[in-house]
Amino acid sequence: EHASARRYSLVRDDFSIGVRLASVIVVPTSIYLAVLGGPMAEFLFGYGSGTPAQARYIGVVFGLFSLGLVPYMLTQLQLRVFYSFQDSRTAAFVGLLTMVASIAGALIAESMLPGPREVAGLAVAYGFANLVGAVAGWALLLRRVGSLDGWAIARSLTRMHLATVPGLVFALAVIAGARRIAHDPSAIYGLIVTVVGGGGAIGLFALCARSLRIAEFGFLMKTV
Repeated sequence: EHASARRYSLVRDDFSIGVRLASVIVVPTSIYLAVLGGPMAEFLFGYGSGTPAQARYIGVVFGLFSLGLVPYMLTQLQLRVFYSFQDSRTAAFVGLLTMVASIAGALIAESMLPGPREVAGLAVAYGFANLVGAVAGWALLLRRVGSLDGWAIARSLTRMHLATVPGLVFALAVIAGARRIAHDPSAIYGLIVTVVGGGGAIGLFALCARSLRIAEFGFLMKTV
């Protein structure tokens, strides 16, 4: 509605609010899954025909993909703004640029990384491609709208990342302690880390978000 009426200030506000609200979920998810991906996969897949080592590799790749969630989210929200202006051409250009970056990164991963690590390299390449798309989409959208409330988004994202630090430290401590208890990585080790480490990390993020007075977190909790 705001885009069709060319009310650019309201489009900017809609985009800014959308990014900041989505980041309340995406930022801690990307950080914690990057760390807990390996143990979580060991819990889910480290038995039967699969070995803990194989499961751990699945989790590592999953964690590397998770690190690219923030630029992926930004790109997807930017594309929706272009679509709201009925501008599919610019959206297609951003998608093409992202695809080219992804192909280039995949070729580099294939040529430089040994076989077992190649898939992990593809995950990193995918995240890098989404970062390229987010930067390009931001620049093009900025020319269209004039302002994207960048300072407010940057401040909010910075505070959200700071709020993840205590939970990240707690999750790493649980991983170290669980390794001593379970000795060899196993499904039991993965269960302990996933439940205790993951649950504690989320709880600490919630406490820190409230302490830092992240308004978007409070709004989301009221909505829930």
